[in-house]
Amino acid sequence: MTTTAIATTIRALVAPLVLVLLGLPGCAGAAAGEGELVAFEALGTPFPGGAGFDELGDGLDPGFAGPLTAYPTAAAALRRPVPAGARTFAFVLVGCQDTTAVLHVRPDRISAEATGPDEVDCGAPEFFFAAFDVPADRVPPGAVLGW
Repeated sequence: MTTTAIATTIRALVAPLVLVLLGLPGCAGAAAGEGELVAFEALGTPFPGGAGFDELGDGLDPGFAGPLTAYPTAAAALRRPVPAGARTFAFVLVGCQDTTAVLHVRPDRISAEATGPDEVDCGAPEFFFAAFDVPADRVPPGAVLGW
């Protein structure tokens, strides 16, 4: 088999997998990347509120939002209006030297995880704020927000 044939075969096998992992619309089984990350901020350690989550908009839980008002990006995201036709979900995530976050929208649950470099050593857990906009029609009926 030639090098060109091997490369073509690899592309044919990998391309569909990449589309699914990126969560592009119309890809069966796409779970990660269903929303747009609109805010991400390192909160440090310790974080007084601990890990948590909430849907932004009317009825925001003050226990979740209160500790976040001291952080500029998180506070701005909490004040930001939810775009028309969307729902906004916010999370305080636990991680280690993470640089971004990914949203998982599944038929029964909406969750998120902080992501970053592999195999790093943290002396203590670090906390991160992440907020995602999701088209309202992409949120499964009955899906709960949580881990």
